[in-house]
Amino acid sequence: MNPLFKTFVVGTALLLGGQSLVTTPATATISAQATVRILPSTTDPIPPQAIALPELPQLLSQVGNPPDLTLFAKLITGFFKGNDYQTASSMDVNAVIGTTTVTSKAQLQTIAQFPNKFRTEISFAKPGEPTQVKTLVVSNGTRVWVYRADLKQYAVFPYAKFDALDDSYWIGFSTMMFAQIPPDVKQLVAQGVLSDAEVLKKIGLELGDLSGSSQTVDKQNFYAYEYNDVKEGYRFGALVEPKAAVLKQLRIVGKYEGSDITMIERILSRISTPPTSASTFTFAPPKGTKKVNTLAIGPL
Repeated sequence: MNPLFKTFVVGTALLLGGQSLVTTPATATISAQATVRILPSTTDPIPPQAIALPELPQLLSQVGNPPDLTLFAKLITGFFKGNDYQTASSMDVNAVIGTTTVTSKAQLQTIAQFPNKFRTEISFAKPGEPTQVKTLVVSNGTRVWVYRADLKQYAVFPYAKFDALDDSYWIGFSTMMFAQIPPDVKQLVAQGVLSDAEVLKKIGLELGDLSGSSQTVDKQNFYAYEYNDVKEGYRFGALVEPKAAVLKQLRIVGKYEGSDITMIERILSRISTPPTSASTFTFAPPKGTKKVNTLAIGPL
């Protein structure tokens, strides 16, 4: 099973208070919605955008056409070109496991610096309750701090251990991709010196498993890519604004033991920013905060 799917299966069990999702007889929907707040950092905040991208009008499996490799190469080159970015995005995670449906939503504000440095503010809220920031995740490249304001607790992990945590994906797929690409690969791709096919090989994709199609959504033109990983048993999709070659959505869809799992990140804003200060990627525990050995990113 792909680690991201394993991550969410474990996480949904926690959301249901430790019940077995596969054997739960009643249908339950658990939702955590969120709004964006300003990151507590030395940089200016990202302008919030209220309108989320619409869903694709077609299933990803219906894309099925030879991909536009020229656009794909431009997309990857632009995505990895700089070293410092601010990103506003939303995460939607949905699982239908047995007779149980679990939905979790969050919005993210992230400052990222290559390699492996990021500061992500994750906002969760339950329906009908005031939205508040629940979690701050900060990495200095070697250590990661997870801070839960609602619990007044924080935990510190070695970077490698954080990456293996059940819910590390809540920092966003786009941040994970940007922070963790090997430096030599990033340099080659960002320079734009590789051919379209070489770009695919460098980032570990096989041409025969990649497809694409132009789509119109709400009178806007997009290009949708799909990568079908047969070995791991999941489909990875990307929605691109073709004129500017800008990434707008990342999606992972797959099955595990009869369960359907969908994870989506919608990128509302991603802008290059001047180099940040070292303090952006450190965490000072507020007074009265308790250090714990481990800490879930999202509310249980």
